[in-house]
Amino acid sequence: MYGRHGPGAWRKWHERRYEQPPPPRIAVVFLRVPPTIERVIVVLMAENEHTGAVDPQDPAGSGVAPTTVSSRIVDATGSNGHAREKLDPLKQVGNIAYIKGTRQGTTDRERQDILSAEELDDEAAKLSSEYADAPNNAAVEYDAILVLEEFETHYKAGYFRGAKVKSAEELPPTWKRVIQRRAHRDRDLDERKGDARTGDPLLGLAIESALDAAGIRSKEQKQAVKEHISIYLEAYEQYIPQDRYEQERDSFRQGRSS
Repeated sequence: MYGRHGPGAWRKWHERRYEQPPPPRIAVVFLRVPPTIERVIVVLMAENEHTGAVDPQDPAGSGVAPTTVSSRIVDATGSNGHAREKLDPLKQVGNIAYIKGTRQGTTDRERQDILSAEELDDEAAKLSSEYADAPNNAAVEYDAILVLEEFETHYKAGYFRGAKVKSAEELPPTWKRVIQRRAHRDRDLDERKGDARTGDPLLGLAIESALDAAGIRSKEQKQAVKEHISIYLEAYEQYIPQDRYEQERDSFRQGRSS
């Protein structure tokens, strides 16, 4: 005779009577904390939070309610209990360099004076060295090599953005920059004299400059003269000298503010 509950009655009663609480839940939390920042973490565990537990008042139960742990992490550095994150000093260096690079790239693009990859490398190295030695270096406690590399990498990335190029491969080649720099120098000199060249005088100067820059003598080299001249003319005519660029920019800003 098994009673009215059938042959499984004893097993079911035994399982309810001696039911084991579920294993505790384990949560893995990854915190990215810069090595220079000290963190104090407090884990608060709610002892009475549970789901699907046995009712302690249930006569068929054990009277023991299993507890599942819920936790929240509080940064003890926060006065209101909310986590506060201090920006990584190296990231600050990168942000500063990126902004500087974007501004310079924008200026060079507007003045038709975009640097070559070699020139940009030299400029980034120079500025990074100056920043590392400056008193406002945000990552002064870091190794100097890390600071220099962080600055140079982000400065060049910002320059690409300002110049509207995707990579160093889209910057003008070195040979082209040699001709452009000579054209810019001649344009600066002519504007100081108040006599920017046009027409035949400009063409003659372009040919002379191109021949000097390229050392063209043979028949095959003469074919390259046309390309050199074209680059020189375009650079001379489109280039905006620094003084006039700043005057026009200031006038434009004043016009917008009035």
